[in-house]
Parts: sequence; structure tokens; C-alpha cells
Amino acid sequence: MAIKRLKSETAVAAFLQEYKSLLKVSSPGHPNIIQTIAAEVREDTNAKHGSIQRFGFIFPLALGNLKELFRGSLETIAPIEAKVDSLWGEFEGLASAVEYLHKHCRMVHRDIKPSNILVYDDLSLSGLKAKITDFGLAIDFEHVKVFNPGTKELQSAVDYDAPELRRRLQGEDSGQRKPPTEKESSSGDIWKLGAVWVELVTYLILGSHGVSDFRKFITVTEGNLKSDTLTRFDDGVRVKPEVLEWLKSLSTRSPRATEMELLLKKMLDNADSRPDASEVVARMRLVSAVKSGLGTHAYT
Repeated sequence: MAIKRLKSETAVAAFLQEYKSLLKVSSPGHPNIIQTIAAEVREDTNAKHGSIQRFGFIFPLALGNLKELFRGSLETIAPIEAKVDSLWGEFEGLASAVEYLHKHCRMVHRDIKPSNILVYDDLSLSGLKAKITDFGLAIDFEHVKVFNPGTKELQSAVDYDAPELRRRLQGEDSGQRKPPTEKESSSGDIWKLGAVWVELVTYLILGSHGVSDFRKFITVTEGNLKSDTLTRFDDGVRVKPEVLEWLKSLSTRSPRATEMELLLKKMLDNADSRPDASEVVARMRLVSAVKSGLGTHAYT
């Protein structure tokens, strides 16, 4: 088992919000979303602060997460070394998990990034399984009364934020201080998923060195600021052009990248042009059918 212990300053309300989100996604559940074993509340006592409540959640132990995989720190683990190519089959599953959140749970995750996608050894399928975790920033649109854009935790997610949401939540766009709607937030999840997928496709084709090369390739410097993220120094609407150039380059290296290039461009396009989760699932099923010789490429 793995224990996620929340920060000591975490408020009871924040713990309960995440707990309720985890309960909601567990019924009926999705194979690409983490299963929660238990929640814990314990009392810590010390001379300086007295009694302090600490919160946590218990989950099945994973091999690691995509961030660690992209950095190359998991490559020597036997199941990953032998089965890493099976992650090609997880694109559809992850898209289906986001569709489940948006359509069935009426919830947006808001924090999809490599460190929040765990990798498990799925013995039943002789492959690896990717599961979305960490619902600390998730919003349940059926019960939310006040929109909370988040505080420190939000800053850890900004590298994978859609440009329009980053500008709004960081106050860069003074005319857009209103909280995002359900549709806008859902579109933000699609952007984040696309951003993670660019790195995952890169890793599966070029390995961890390729991901490092990708970050170097998209690095932009303006004045004294340098950024290797997908959004910083973009036009505030869509992903910066260096990412699209990288995707085009990848498509010349692998037919799998070619099949996904157009979808990834759409996922990282302006909010009005992005597909919803159901469209992404449909596209990935089409890619699977083409690979199996059951269909033809028809996505435009």
C-alpha cells in the first residue's frame, strides 16, 4: 500500500472535499482511475504545537508515476523494462477515464500531469496500467457552491494548464476574472491530457533522453526568463509553436506518432476547437481499429 499524507496545514474542509471526490469516482469506478483503500485521520502531539490533526489516504502501491518514468528513474524496474510498450494501449483508457469524470461524475480533475498518473503492473493483462490519481483540486459541479481556484497547490499544476485558464487564474487577463464554467474547465482537462500525451508519445518513441530533448527543444527565453513548459510564452490561446514542430518531427519517426499527431494538435488548440473527452475516446478507438486492420483513417 501507499499512503498519501496531506500537508500539515491542510484544512479539514480540503481533506473532506478530496475524500468526497474519491468516493464519487469509486462508484462504479474506472480501471484507469486510482482505487482508494481507506482515508486516515490521526492526532500528532508535540511540545511546540500541541495536538495537530493530520490527514491521509491509502492506495494500492504503484511502480511509480509518469514523471519518474519520463526522467528515466523507473526504467530498470523489471515489469516496466519488459512491458513499457504496453503503455501504447493506455491512451484510450486514460481518455475514457477523463470521459468518465466529465460525463458520469460531472467532475473535472484540474490537475492532470505526469506525477498524477501512476503506473501499475497489470498481471491480468500482462502489461502496464496507467491510473489517474490526486483529486485534491477536483471540482464536483453537482454540489459546488463557491468556485475556489486553489492556492499553492494550483501553482504545481500550472505547467500543464491550458493557456486561457492559466491567464485567468493567474490574473494575467484582467477582463476574464470570472471562474471557468464547467465546459471551460472540462476543456482545460483535455488540454492537460494532451500535454501529458505529447511527453508520453515522446518517451515511448525516444525514451527518457527524448523527453529531455523535447524540453530543451521547446525552451523559450524572453529577457531574464526561461521556460521549458508547454504554455509559458505562448499566445494565450494555444500551445506554443515549438511543441507543434516537435510533434511534426515525431511523426516522421513513427507511424504511431503520425496517427496521433492531428488529435494532439486539436487537444492543444484554442478552447473552441478542442474535442471533448468523448471525441478523444472515439479517436483513440479509431486508431486502435486502424492498427488492427479493422478501419481506415478518417479523423479530420
